[in-house]
This record gives sequence, C-alpha cells and structure tokens, in this order.
Amino acid sequence: MEKEIKGIFLFLSLFSLLSLSGCKKKETAAPSPTGGAESRGELQVLSVTPKGETVSLRQSEAIVVIFDRAMVPLEALPEGQGTSYLRLNPPLAGKFRWLGTKTLVFTPEKKLPAATEIEVEVPAGTRSLEGFTLKDDFRWSFQTIRPFLVRSIPEDKQEWVKLDPQVLLVFNQAVPVDKARKFLSLTGLAENGKESSLGFRASQPPAKRLEEEGIEMPAEHVLLVEPSEKLEPGMTYVLEIREGLPSAQGPLGMKVSRAVSFETFKPFHLEGSDIGNPHNPDEPLRIQFSNRVAYRELIGRIRLEPEIEIPEHYREWDHSSADLWLSLPLEPETR
Repeated sequence: MEKEIKGIFLFLSLFSLLSLSGCKKKETAAPSPTGGAESRGELQVLSVTPKGETVSLRQSEAIVVIFDRAMVPLEALPEGQGTSYLRLNPPLAGKFRWLGTKTLVFTPEKKLPAATEIEVEVPAGTRSLEGFTLKDDFRWSFQTIRPFLVRSIPEDKQEWVKLDPQVLLVFNQAVPVDKARKFLSLTGLAENGKESSLGFRASQPPAKRLEEEGIEMPAEHVLLVEPSEKLEPGMTYVLEIREGLPSAQGPLGMKVSRAVSFETFKPFHLEGSDIGNPHNPDEPLRIQFSNRVAYRELIGRIRLEPEIEIPEHYREWDHSSADLWLSLPLEPETR
C-alpha cells in the first residue's frame, strides 16, 4: 500500500512539473548588438535615411537603417528605449522599433533642431541573428533643414512700391534679428547703372503687421527691413540675403543667397490715351499712366465732353493698373 502511495505521489509531482513548464510563456531575449560567438560572415548595411541635406521637416522625423541579414526574430519586442544599434552625435533620446527582421527605425523623442548636422554610426562588430558581423564602423551624417526664404513683401520684381516701404522677409524657421542683419544689404540701381548702398533697420515685426498681410508664420520667422531714408521714385532697389544667414536653432546657415528686387513709384503722369484720336465707338477707350491707378479713382477724377454716362460698376471697382480700359456708350461721329 505504501509503495502505491509513493508511486501516485511521484506521478503527480512529474505531472505538475510538466504542466507548469508547458504553461510558461516563451521569452525571447533581445540580441546583443555586438559580441558573441565567432562570426559566420560579413554583415552589410544596405540603406540609410536620411542622408546628406534634408529639405523638409518630414525627412528627419525618423532614422532608418536596413541590414542585409535578419537582426531579430519575428517574436522579438517591436519597440524599445534608447538607440540600440546606433550611436548618435549629438546624443538623442528616443525609441527604436523593428519593421520586419532587417529594418531598424529610430524615432527621436523630440523634433530635431533645425540647421544641425547629425552624425550616425552603426559600430563594427554589430551581429545579425545568425552570427554575421559588421566588419567596420558604418558612419554617415545628415543635415536638418536649413533656413531659406519662403516669401517676401514686396515680391521679387514688384513694381510701384511706396517710397517708404516696410519689407517683410518670411523664412521657414526662426532667425535671430541681431545676427541676421549683417547678412542683409540694400542697394539702389539708377538708370545709368550707378549703384548706391543704403542704410536700413532690421527688426521683428509686430503681430498686427503680420495679420494685415495674411502671414501665418510666427513673428520669429519674419524680418522687417525698413530703409533709413526715403527712396527715390522710379528707381530699382535690391535687397540681398546672403548665404550663411543663421538659424535660431542650429549652427548651419542659409545655403544659397537670395535677392529681392523692386521698383518704386515713378513720377506720376499721363503716358497716352485714345482721347482726341479717331476711335471706333464699339471698342473700349484706353488710358495709360506711369503708375497704377484704381478704376474708381479714375472715374472720380475724369470728365468727358459731351457728357457720357459711365457704367456704375467702374465707380466701385478697386482694381488698379497703369493701363486702363473703359467700355463706354459712345456715339459715332461725335467729337
């Protein structure tokens, strides 16, 4: 009887052990990036992004490395803290995850600073799941987006600009006013080709000014440039933004110089018209000025003899041009 009890107890003990081992969840340890047994061959890095100069913020949202061998088993944890296989300079906090078994994606915890060079390294000795190792350090770098001019007011080659303009330069990122000023220059170009350098003030525009112009960028992205003296009428001016203009976030400056040219209002005079010349009454009447004139302003100051009824829509039309056309109810053979 005692032997039977011992036999039953032994059977239950073995059964319990087998049951526990069968229920235990299988754990897969994340492989060490380097070290281990003797290498079975050479591991290769097939592709990395981003690389070199980036031109948009989205390009630097994640760092992606593709290996030619499986680096983790499919059941490995898909995400983790730190950089895992990557060494970054400057160091960056973030998370990595695997897309499949060969593609490593590192996502920075915060948006990378603009105008900054990031150096990345996959160290020599990095091992694949099957024991293939990276022979040498694999290094590359990329530059986050540099400052560049998005738009200007007035626009490049704009005509009929006021003699006391407030020029707005809108950039893709914040720029420091005090450091940016020395990268700007304002030059006047006379008709005889003579150039003259002008002084100017550079500042950050008030929010109300940006709202008036429909600019939705933060004020830190915009420079307000005001000439120190009144400009000459009918003259061309060039505002140059030279390469190297700095960013407020990183050490890399604007890569390519830009220039914004504009022409001021000319001395106002009538350049020509169809008035007083033989004219087909079925065709519009043309009047040309040296500067732009709004239709409603013209109608408020023009007088025709004999008196002609001018269509009402001209009196309310704000459109302006130096070349105006009026469709009027003219009578044939009338002087």
